[in-house]
Amino acid sequence: MRAYLRAAALALAACATGCFDDKGLGIEVDVGDTTGLASVELFVALQQTCANGDIQAPTMKAFDGALCMRDTPQRLTAPIKDGTATFRLEAAVQDLPLQLVVAVGLKTDGTPSDASSILFGLTVPRTGSQLVRTTLSTGGDRAFEWISPTNASCVMATYTDPNNTIMRSFILPKDDLDCDGLLPPRDCAPTLFDPKTAVPAEPNCLPADPGSACMIGSTRQCTDGKGPSETGICKPIQDPFPTCLPHTYCEICHGPLDVGCFVSKLDPPRIQCTIPTTDGHTMCDDNERGTGDVGGFSITDCEDLELGDLQTGSGFVAKDTFAGASLNLSAGDGGNKCLFRIDWQSGDFTGSGPVHGFVRVRTQTSALLVPIQFEFQPLGSGNCEITCELAGVPTDAGFAGCTAATATP
Repeated sequence: MRAYLRAAALALAACATGCFDDKGLGIEVDVGDTTGLASVELFVALQQTCANGDIQAPTMKAFDGALCMRDTPQRLTAPIKDGTATFRLEAAVQDLPLQLVVAVGLKTDGTPSDASSILFGLTVPRTGSQLVRTTLSTGGDRAFEWISPTNASCVMATYTDPNNTIMRSFILPKDDLDCDGLLPPRDCAPTLFDPKTAVPAEPNCLPADPGSACMIGSTRQCTDGKGPSETGICKPIQDPFPTCLPHTYCEICHGPLDVGCFVSKLDPPRIQCTIPTTDGHTMCDDNERGTGDVGGFSITDCEDLELGDLQTGSGFVAKDTFAGASLNLSAGDGGNKCLFRIDWQSGDFTGSGPVHGFVRVRTQTSALLVPIQFEFQPLGSGNCEITCELAGVPTDAGFAGCTAATATP
């Protein structure tokens, strides 16, 4: 018997008997010393399907890692015959490099075992053939598989890289990332298998009494299996992590999330960047750039920086064009992740007056929104370097409270 699961780029076959021939990538999975297994399930992730994120598997806390989408939504299993399960992968158009392949042994009742094998560095050849053999093991690098009520399956692979760093990768169905059998809008926490309580829905408010941290919140809550409902109470959003503003935003602009209030009523501590222009509001130099530092907000735990703005219903949205000018912010200038470089890459400035945005600072447990203001000014005299300085002195401890928050239930 040979069952094919076909996708646009890749065809996969599970074989009741050896099916390797002169085409594609053959994978033979030996059960080794493991007993009580009836079949093997294979998870295949193409390189272009992976992005970083967080997933909470059953009975576990949320872990970050590479989230890789399954090539097909169907499960690929092969029966064990004479101690081996056999698979064949074929590339339909061109050679296909794989991010990783995970094999998990299934017990006689179909539930996953703790015997697994993780393979890296494989490519499915468009022409010609390759045969790879691997053996299931319960030690060292290992995988954890869970199965949804609708028979979708997810796997978390935990392994050590060449630098002896523990890494994680997930291979998931794109429509049900946590394999809980729920789909939006009834799936209120798409990355959490079992949220313990109702979770806030789309960001739409700032609390009037923020306590130790001004966290963006929602007046709508969502219960897994039921969907969203209106509560009228602004509760902080913490999935996948809390997002915080300086305390003065909650003090003055609490209530419905109103970006207009930020501009008209606030003069918050911020990073202020002066960007020289020609008299015609164009770039005065083809290589116009400058540097800045978010560390003035007493932030030391900088994992990543991203430029953007706030939108009601969406929260922080990455953005690189401000009043016609395309700006690029890159983190880690000089090796310090709290330092950044900003480049005016293209486009003419079409606005008037200052332009406002935010630098989102990702830490290990939260996201901090540091206000940034751009002043486009005709050069007059001097050079074309962008200058970014701290305007005002941050005195509240809102960011400190946010970094102490717990990002997952």
